[in-house]
Amino acid sequence: MQKIALSLLTTLLAITAYNCQRDPISIPSDDSFNVIKPELHISVEKVSATKATVKAEITQPGNVNILGYGCVWDTDPAPTLVLSSKVETAGKPPKEFIFAVAGLLAETSYYMRVFLIFAKDTIYFDYPKFQTLAHWVKLPDYPGSAGNPAAFFINGTAYFGAGHASFAEFWALDINNGTWNAKADNLYTAGRADVAGFAINGTGYFGTGVNPGYQKAFYAYDTLTNAWSPSPDYGGEPRNSAIAFTIDSIAYVGVGQGASGDLNDFWAYNPRSKVWSEVEPLPTAGRLYANSFVINHKAYVGFGRKGDFFTFNDLWEFNPTPSQPGDPMWRKMKDGPPARWAGFGFSANGKGYIGGGGHSDFWEFDPSVPPNGAWQVLTYAPPGGERAYTISLSLGDRGMILGGSNSIDNSKDCWIFNP
Repeated sequence: MQKIALSLLTTLLAITAYNCQRDPISIPSDDSFNVIKPELHISVEKVSATKATVKAEITQPGNVNILGYGCVWDTDPAPTLVLSSKVETAGKPPKEFIFAVAGLLAETSYYMRVFLIFAKDTIYFDYPKFQTLAHWVKLPDYPGSAGNPAAFFINGTAYFGAGHASFAEFWALDINNGTWNAKADNLYTAGRADVAGFAINGTGYFGTGVNPGYQKAFYAYDTLTNAWSPSPDYGGEPRNSAIAFTIDSIAYVGVGQGASGDLNDFWAYNPRSKVWSEVEPLPTAGRLYANSFVINHKAYVGFGRKGDFFTFNDLWEFNPTPSQPGDPMWRKMKDGPPARWAGFGFSANGKGYIGGGGHSDFWEFDPSVPPNGAWQVLTYAPPGGERAYTISLSLGDRGMILGGSNSIDNSKDCWIFNP
């Protein structure tokens, strides 16, 4: 009888041990059990003035059932779920997970922790303190001689040349390390003012402008050979003060002023076929010194001046590939901030930004707000006060402005904008 009881006890213990091995996540979070808690590798990336990306990778899964996960942050050490800002997700996390942290303050130090929620407790994983960027970061001044140069941006480098002087100099600014380097002189556009510039697939282009008459010639710059060469002439009327932008490897150049007056036409350039083709004109008055920026394969065009006195504050969306055949390419958006001309405009992280043009304010446009987008004035205008004839570039997740003039002098200052 004792042998039978001992045999049953041995069998029961074996079954219990087998079940624990097969179902480790059922082990409660208690120090009395052999609990193996997860281990994480954490990084904070893409830190801007108001946003950051938190990445976490589970390097040791442990044997405890995870019910939820997320991250918390605060300006005080050791943030918690109760007292701090947080992003939280229910359920078991994947091996790698990412959180977008928003609403941060510029130039502020933050403590951040990733957390895992278990049945009986919550575990925090600390990350070293990080600091957000300033909205505007100063880079070395433009070393060129000409005022109001044209510009384009290729693979982390901004290029500047032409402008209000007889100089052929051409300069490149490495955005990441803030160094200027002289490049091959551009004799073609030397002294040509109000030139349009754009870049496609690693090649930069300068064209149109005035010197002394209206121009339509374009020239291409090869970054690999550091050399300029003629490109097909602009398809429309010779002009100055046009705007240029690219969408899906096609360049669009339009508006400006020509011999016939203020223009509203637009032309598309295909670098593969090397052909200019006319597209739908801006469906409103012609103008010069307008602004443009591109968001999600659509361009936004507006502001500028007609004649010597009338200025605009309108904004139009340009979609080169309408959803339905025959639909117009242009759509009226919400009117913008105070009217201006010779201002600056760029896009960053899905928003558009407008400033300058003789004003010291700074505005943000969100095209995703129905029905026609929304504007808001920002409190962090660029340093330097009022400025006009400022050069601007979109850098993907950031923007850039260079130089400009006011009632006192011309500037060559260079600033990077962090949203």
